[in-house]
Amino acid sequence: MSKLEELIQKYCPDGVEYKALKDICKDIIVPMRDRPKVFDGPTPWCRIEDKEGHLFNGSLSGLGVSDDVIKQMNLKVFPTGTVICSCSASLGAYAINTKPIITNQTFIGLVCGDTILNWYLLYFMETQTKHLISLASTGTIPYISRKKFEDLEVPVPPLPVQEEIVRILDTFTELQAELQ
Repeated sequence: MSKLEELIQKYCPDGVEYKALKDICKDIIVPMRDRPKVFDGPTPWCRIEDKEGHLFNGSLSGLGVSDDVIKQMNLKVFPTGTVICSCSASLGAYAINTKPIITNQTFIGLVCGDTILNWYLLYFMETQTKHLISLASTGTIPYISRKKFEDLEVPVPPLPVQEEIVRILDTFTELQAELQ
């Protein structure tokens, strides 16, 4: 029996509970539509092009927003560790930020609560791309609303089980990278 099987048997012998994102996230952040006119500050302004694998480490083009602009425009800052999901155009792009960042409205930020690990949620979201595409509004550019994200059901095993799932998937991801 694998370690994961042992943990599942120990912590969730009757199965895993599913919960809506709105019930497991401390915050669901939807950025403003407005784009700053000046990029001369320390808080990175990130776009899809700035995603590096599973991470947003900052703006690769050096774009940043000042505290004054953040306050004046009421911009939403994603705290470190937010699971950032593309909800428009590039549906299916997911990453975790390694520092506070700001994005445009093509992303939704999921700030995890105490019952869910951000890396577990990121890996889960990657399995949901086809489902999210089916939920997207149709038109010139598909878009998934905040409400549809909030209502997405997520399996939430106890944290030790999530940790083992993340460990296994991290190992798999590393092996895949070595093979490429």
